Amino acid sequence: MDDSAGWRRYFELNAGSLLDIPWDTGPDLTPDEASAIASSIQEFQAGERSEGRHLYRAAQEYSQCGQLRRLRARRSTPAAAVTYALQQGLYAGTLLVVWWSHRRVIRRGGMTFVDWVVACQRQFRNAMTLRPSAAARRTSSAVSP
Repeated sequence: MDDSAGWRRYFELNAGSLLDIPWDTGPDLTPDEASAIASSIQEFQAGERSEGRHLYRAAQEYSQCGQLRRLRARRSTPAAAVTYALQQGLYAGTLLVVWWSHRRVIRRGGMTFVDWVVACQRQFRNAMTLRPSAAARRTSSAVSP
C-alpha cells in the first residue's frame, strides 16, 4: 500500500468477509509452539505497554510520509527545481558557517575542509534514507555514552 487511504480501503473491503474467531475454545497451541512465539509476544508487549503509543506513533509517521509524498508529487517540475536549489543553498551556507566557527577543532581532528564536507554529506545522506524514528534512534545512540 502506498498510503493510508489504500490501507483503509483494504480493511473496509475485507471487513465483510472476516472469519469467525472461536474465542470460547481458548488457545490451541502445543508447548513447542507457545515456546516458539513467547519471546516475540514479550517483545511486542514491552514495546506496547503504554496503550499502543509506539504503534500509534509509527502509524502517524507512515501517514505523514505518505502525505509529504503526495504533496511533492503534485508540485510542478520548476517548483521542485527551485525548492531543491534553495535547499542546497541553505545546506551549503550552513556547512560554511559551521566550518568557519569550528575550523580549528575540525583541522585538529585531522580533517580538511573537503574531508569535512564529504563526511557531512555522507552523514546527511544516511540520515535521510532512514525512517524518522530509526534516524532518531541512531542519533540518540550515537550521542549516549
